[in-house]
Amino acid sequence: MYFISKGDCFVNARNQKGEEQQATAMLVAGDHFGEISLIYRCKRSATVISKNYNSLARLQFAHWREIISEFPSYYEHLRCWVYSYQDERKRFVMKMLEAIPVFKGLKSRIINHLIYSNEPVAYPEGSTILKSFDQCNSIMLLECGELEVYTEFDSHEFVLEKLHPGTVINYREYMI
Repeated sequence: MYFISKGDCFVNARNQKGEEQQATAMLVAGDHFGEISLIYRCKRSATVISKNYNSLARLQFAHWREIISEFPSYYEHLRCWVYSYQDERKRFVMKMLEAIPVFKGLKSRIINHLIYSNEPVAYPEGSTILKSFDQCNSIMLLECGELEVYTEFDSHEFVLEKLHPGTVINYREYMI
């Protein structure tokens, strides 16, 4: 996690299509970034670019653990701060999660954990994502692109359905 002592930084965040949006926010002296990665042990959710000369203080994970063990109220404060973030991608993923009946009405703490702790996966065009009779071991949220669900009959392929961004895949099977 970084704390800005001097200078300004642009924040570039990804939208629901996976495209990096330029300068979605500006950080100035006194601001911080990188807390999501520390809290959820995930990859960074945005790119931060120096606008000019910057002086930063860095808090590494080992020291972070020491601080939150000694000051748990700081951890709660920072986590509540993250709950308030309303970037485009977070709203989109939150909407998909809320479409799953068992996730409806969950506390912000759990929803944020689901949003930030999942591992995004990109598949090249033409990839087979799931096959018939595969073991169901995850819920998939389609953030961008299009998937075709197809079957074979008499050596011919038939497209049953086209799935678009916002589709949740496997949640019924996963919850059994």
